[in-house]
Amino acid sequence: MKLGGVVKPEGMHIIVGQDIAVTSNYEKGSNVDSEGKPMEVSIRATNTFRKEDGKYKMIGHHTDLLPFLQK
Repeated sequence: MKLGGVVKPEGMHIIVGQDIAVTSNYEKGSNVDSEGKPMEVSIRATNTFRKEDGKYKMIGHHTDLLPFLQK
């Protein structure tokens, strides 16, 4: 999908281990389709982070559209 628009996380769940962390949540907002038309966004997102030099860095990001999240 085209970059742009705004999405905000909802229902954030965070799991933190010694050197790795995972977040899962829904992201809801709006985007612009390939024809420039506004569209609603409702997705599930999972992010994975690894701790390097005392800081967490994202090593994985996954999203998928879920029919039950649509308007």
